[in-house]
Amino acid sequence: ELEAAQRELTLFRERENELKTEAKHLRAASEQAVLAGRAREEEVEDRWRKKMEQEQQSLTGKEEMLKRSVIEEREQWKAREAEARREAAEARERQLQAQAEAQAARVDKEAGQSQASARERALQREVEEA
Repeated sequence: ELEAAQRELTLFRERENELKTEAKHLRAASEQAVLAGRAREEEVEDRWRKKMEQEQQSLTGKEEMLKRSVIEEREQWKAREAEARREAAEARERQLQAQAEAQAARVDKEAGQSQASARERALQREVEEA
């Protein structure tokens, strides 16, 4: 009976040692799983962060392109506006020049008529005197 109890105690201790070893392995496996899970989480966070940074850079690039486009469009508009003002000033200058030339022509015509009348009167006086 004693030997049977000792064998049973030995079997119990062996089983206890096996269970302790198995528990250590399970704890180690659990810790490995936790570490692997954390590593995966960090990897996913890194990928997400990189993706967000790339999208931000892309948006920043697009924003810069839009800003440049708006600036270029504004400069082109200003250039077109300046050209239109220059053309309008040239047209006004041509109109004023034409008006001045027309006025000068009228004055010349009137002066020519006055000279012709004066010559005619001078000739008429000469004829009368003769």
